[in-house]
Amino acid sequence: MAVPTTDPVEGLRADGTTWRRAWSLPDRLVLDFDGIAALEASDDGTVTVDRPLTPEMEQHLLIDHILPLLLARRGALVVHGAVLELGGRAVVLIGASGTGKSTLSAHAWQQGWTLGGDDGAVLDVQEGAVSVTSTHSTLRLTPEAAALVGIPAEEGAAAVGKRRLRTMRSGLPHRHGPAALHLVAEVQPAPVGSVADFTPLTGVAAHAALFGCTFHADLARGQLLRSVVNSLGTVVEAVSVGRLSVPRGRAGLASAEAVLRREVST
Repeated sequence: MAVPTTDPVEGLRADGTTWRRAWSLPDRLVLDFDGIAALEASDDGTVTVDRPLTPEMEQHLLIDHILPLLLARRGALVVHGAVLELGGRAVVLIGASGTGKSTLSAHAWQQGWTLGGDDGAVLDVQEGAVSVTSTHSTLRLTPEAAALVGIPAEEGAAAVGKRRLRTMRSGLPHRHGPAALHLVAEVQPAPVGSVADFTPLTGVAAHAALFGCTFHADLARGQLLRSVVNSLGTVVEAVSVGRLSVPRGRAGLASAEAVLRREVST
């Protein structure tokens, strides 16, 4: 396969370096993961890789990167977030990588919440109502996060420096089908010993928080911009959106879970 010579849409790390280049072409999506591999995902579902990959890396790229982008390319509204449910009401946790979405999800899961997955959430907007479905029923944790919530280091399978837990095989409540969305919470880490809190967002601030975590922002040149903006506007009007401060440590997870439980019950 050949990487296009046109200008790509670049994914940047926090330090400004490029970790991925993307090209949205008429019949396919091309992704070049810096130093790892280049992949071509055709609209017919065929995926071609430019070099051999370990099964672990192949699964990671396909499930955690290609799948949500292809769903977005086909018109689905997909955000980078974890899906939880309590009492028939779903919550999507959004935020930058490393903010603790998966760790909080694992803790909430242990406290009786139903877990969908921790990476991609498909929002379905129908006549003012919003439902959410996880792109894939897995939870990925770093060794440190797993230790924090008391999950054995050997649990699950290796997933590029993390452990991938299959929610459907855990014995804990899981869900892959759609659930009514009640709340979107942008996770923000807070210092140890501080108090967990939920701060509502409205209008432009709520819209910006959601748009910043959509997979559509990674696609080329505003191809789906209008439909994404319109759909996110409906989401902001239909569900609560806000920032959830999550203090570091096990006590902080407990206090943040209690805040989520309160918000989803109101």
